[in-house]
Amino acid sequence: MLNGAPIGFRCSTQKTVALLVIEAELYVVVMTTQDMLYILHVLESIGLQAQLNMILEVDNKGAVVLANIWSVRA
Repeated sequence: MLNGAPIGFRCSTQKTVALLVIEAELYVVVMTTQDMLYILHVLESIGLQAQLNMILEVDNKGAVVLANIWSVRA
């Protein structure tokens, strides 16, 4: 959100087949994180200051655990 207005939106089908719901949710977490970082870089490139505490809400506990494990290893 920028001044209360959404600045990014994506609606598409996944390009890969996931065998588990957790795996599908994790793919979405990764894609969304990439989009958030891209938007952050675009805002910084035009001279705007962006908060680095961007929030990504995930409702699948297994995907959250996997994302946290993955982020620690990266």
